[in-house]
Amino acid sequence: MRVNRWMVLVAGLGVTSMLAGCGGGAQAPTATPPAEPPAAEQPAEGEAKVAPVEVGTAVTVGDWTLTAKEVERDDSAGGAKADAGQELLVITFELTNNGAADQGIGPTSFKLTTSDGTEVQATPTSEPEYIFNTPQPIKAGEKREIKVVYAVPSGTAGLQWTFEPFVEGGVEPAVINIP
Repeated sequence: MRVNRWMVLVAGLGVTSMLAGCGGGAQAPTATPPAEPPAAEQPAEGEAKVAPVEVGTAVTVGDWTLTAKEVERDDSAGGAKADAGQELLVITFELTNNGAADQGIGPTSFKLTTSDGTEVQATPTSEPEYIFNTPQPIKAGEKREIKVVYAVPSGTAGLQWTFEPFVEGGVEPAVINIP
């Protein structure tokens, strides 16, 4: 039996196109997306987001410039007395209002944190050079020396003092290592 050449050619083309359409079971390689770099580690709540500075270094936060000038430990300060097993940590600082308007500042703008993350509240005082009694507001351009007191267990080390005044929209706080 004679087979027409054209028929063989057409049949061959049909088989070839079917195989090409199937891809022979092979699949084109897929590009693997590159691994994403690890996300920058975010500080835990209450942890400093900025690098701490040492006592004596001026820092600016919003309209304020703050310099922690001196740190003392005593049994009493500003009319407050330490309980048994505690001492009063007295931080003397210079605060300048660099803003164009008079502004108030109070103890809630300052936070003392121990090495285990415990926040210590400022101790109320009765003398005028301390934060609870300093006259308000602080005038635009005014520089003032103020003290703040914290009752801490005697000999506590690894303290950090954070200054975060209220600023609409928020600001990065300043963090000072306290010896």
